[in-house]
Amino acid sequence: YSYIASPIENFDRVPAPRIGHSAVLIGNAFIVFAGDTVTNASQILDNKLYFFNITSLKWTITSPEGARPIGRYGHKISVLNFEAPIPQDELDESNNNNNGNNLRWSSYLYVFGGQLEDELFNDIWKFDLSNFRNPKTHWQKIQIDESFSYVPPKLTNHSMIAYDDKLYIYGGTDGRKISDKLICFDASNEIFIDCKLKGDFKPPALEEHTCTLYQNLMFVYGGRDSLNNSTDILFCID
Repeated sequence: YSYIASPIENFDRVPAPRIGHSAVLIGNAFIVFAGDTVTNASQILDNKLYFFNITSLKWTITSPEGARPIGRYGHKISVLNFEAPIPQDELDESNNNNNGNNLRWSSYLYVFGGQLEDELFNDIWKFDLSNFRNPKTHWQKIQIDESFSYVPPKLTNHSMIAYDDKLYIYGGTDGRKISDKLICFDASNEIFIDCKLKGDFKPPALEEHTCTLYQNLMFVYGGRDSLNNSTDILFCID
């Protein structure tokens, strides 16, 4: 097979050049969020959502109302599809004409962690992709009840995958120590879980590594270890 690379023209430079951003593909939409966009002309980090249609080769920029995650880099984004309760205001507008079914299938984009200079984050936000063109669609910061949820450390340069209505976060650094933890975010109950890994092999602490999902296996490759060494280790977590 031939592997052919071809450029996609971007005359308007939308989005602007950046590093340390995060991207994900859902359907025919390639979504880009944040990253270090500081230039000589601008000292403010970009926190818009950019949707690239891989069919029409066109960009769409969202302008949601209300609060949103601040610009950052070293974060990760993922998408989950699941049945979720219909917001009460939408139920009221439809006069409850939904045959008693108060659930619907929704796609949510999640953002977790990252940093802005010396400030690191452990916040998690979600954005409803089902109506992303609607200006009333807005970011929601998920409030974690610390009384029955694990509280994740502030992390940057971690990895994250979506699997079985959950997000799985591995590694990263809090600015002082590199993590070897696998953390699960249960999106249905909106709680974090500190996963206790079993088996004879103990995965190393890593940052700036990559991961991907194959069936039920999370493959992790490369990164930098706690001794500041670049690694070529490849392992998977079931």
